Amino acid sequence: MDIKGIKKIANAVRKWGEDRARNGKIPLSFTTIEGLDGMCGICSYELFKRLKEAGYNAFLCGNLSHAFVICSDDADTVPIRSGLIFDVTATQFDVKDKVAVVPVEEVDVKEKYFWEQLDVICDEADAPKFFARWPKEQVHESIAIKRFWS
Repeated sequence: MDIKGIKKIANAVRKWGEDRARNGKIPLSFTTIEGLDGMCGICSYELFKRLKEAGYNAFLCGNLSHAFVICSDDADTVPIRSGLIFDVTATQFDVKDKVAVVPVEEVDVKEKYFWEQLDVICDEADAPKFFARWPKEQVHESIAIKRFWS
């Protein structure tokens, strides 16, 4: 796995998210540039999309409170049991690094509940289903969500 290449893309996405927060392009009153609170869906999808375009084996993962990306060369089950988490918004959970890189095998979801894998997709076409329950303000603008309620 090309960790250096993936991290370069992740750093670019982190900057992209910070710029959007700084320029008020995110309609969330609680978003901070330091934490990127509420932007995990937007930024994680952008990271997922860029990694796929670059040819990496990336998975968009999430749960009821957070979204993140896992890169794995040998993922064959869900939850993914090996690979690396790349999280560009974990700072909202007081994770120190702007781009967190954590081996999946080392995550205890009782302690780091935000990295629990309840939903996992490997294809951009599945993004509308992945984000169907998310607030529209926290969904990347390129994803068309069909709501079954108004």
